Amino acid sequence: MYGDLTKNPREKCSLIITEYKKLSDTLWEEKTYIVIPETIGQYIGLEDKNGKKIFEKDWLYDEPNDWHYTVGFEDGVFRLLLDEEVVWDDVYEYKNQCEVISTIFDRNLIRK
Repeated sequence: MYGDLTKNPREKCSLIITEYKKLSDTLWEEKTYIVIPETIGQYIGLEDKNGKKIFEKDWLYDEPNDWHYTVGFEDGVFRLLLDEEVVWDDVYEYKNQCEVISTIFDRNLIRK
């Protein structure tokens, strides 16, 4: 799902807005979904070796090295993490040898 993350202070929840439809000059209709903000990942502007979009919190497989990375965001930079430690500061350099296999949330469900 793609959209804008926002907070609804009245309902005390976070929402993803996926569509905006202009009804008049001053009235808009929005299609929204309630989400858990910790499960939202930012698109990092890159694709993996298969052309799939890479998001923060994705789980990547690096076949040449036989490693699994998590995409993290620290100090204003997207980085590859191995066991929560930064191993590569430049995702761009490794994107063509990595494949998105799931998100960290899917991975945690698989491991249980």
